[in-house]
Amino acid sequence: MYVDESGNTGDAAAGITKSFDGQRAFTLVGVGDDAGPGSIQKILEALIETHGVKATEVKGRAMKRHAAFVIDLVHHVSACSSIFIEIMDKRFQLVTNLVSFVLLDQTTGIGDPFELANMFADILADSLDDTVLESYGTFAREPHQQSFAPFRDAFRSQLLHAKISMRSDQEHEFRLVRQIEAAFEAAFRVCRERADFSGLVPSRDPGKTKRGTVMLPHASAFSNLLARVKRHARPRYPGMHIVHDEQAQFDATLQGYTDLLASEAPRMTKMAAGTRMEAHADWDFAPGEVQLTFANSKLEPGLQVADVIARLCKQRMEALLNGEKPDPGFDRVFQILHDLRSPGSGTGVNIVTTTTMADKFWEI
Repeated sequence: MYVDESGNTGDAAAGITKSFDGQRAFTLVGVGDDAGPGSIQKILEALIETHGVKATEVKGRAMKRHAAFVIDLVHHVSACSSIFIEIMDKRFQLVTNLVSFVLLDQTTGIGDPFELANMFADILADSLDDTVLESYGTFAREPHQQSFAPFRDAFRSQLLHAKISMRSDQEHEFRLVRQIEAAFEAAFRVCRERADFSGLVPSRDPGKTKRGTVMLPHASAFSNLLARVKRHARPRYPGMHIVHDEQAQFDATLQGYTDLLASEAPRMTKMAAGTRMEAHADWDFAPGEVQLTFANSKLEPGLQVADVIARLCKQRMEALLNGEKPDPGFDRVFQILHDLRSPGSGTGVNIVTTTTMADKFWEI
């Protein structure tokens, strides 16, 4: 499986203060060599010749003027290779971490936790301004009572404002906000009693630096992609070899997450049991089942294809998040990608954003 990314600007917990360096969307793409070694290279070489593309390495950033080539490339590769795509709105990742670590533990037993998480995240993404999310990001990087206080005050204020602003026909949304308030206050009481606020934030990513990162989009997308690849590979393959584009800054972090897969398998499998997550991802990893290596994209055609798709998906999501119209020249590509998902196989596109924005992504 050849994996590449687009839009990596580091820790999302710190990113909102600088507007994620102008890149709010992150994408990660995996392309499998299902048809056997060399199959992707043959497709790439034939299409480069057919379309007269003059490049020693096919890169996503240079493909804007080669729409016909890109459409043919995605069409042919998708016909013989499994493709897995993770698209993430980094601001929404901040919201989902807030929901997962601050609210969900206090709402156990109330319906499907994933459905509830989605409803909470949707309404909070629309209700919270960046000041609240910035204060949560600051707290996540240094979790203690003093850093929690600004977040607590801003969060309470925004929830109150959300309730006051709701129309009379928004009864469902009003109940959700009341439920969020109750969960938040319960979490606050528990942490205050224990004098420990670290449970309200993600653990730091394993990596090279002492400080580490707490909300690296690449890390969460990579873990989820591996579980989806496992779902696809399980009936046929005893293991996986992931060839990732060289990542000088984050290679240790990604290797750390790969090493943790087996130890995290019981917890993740239990969490996914009986939910929609179970149908698309398999977290039951055995020790050593995943081999991760890093390679130069110039030497790996699979990485070049992954880069092209990742770049296109990132640009489309970025345009939508900025209120712009995506480039219609690549609409055919997204029609192909839309049809990739096969129930129970893990393949296709997973979008981490609001329900409204996910729907917009597929509007042609």
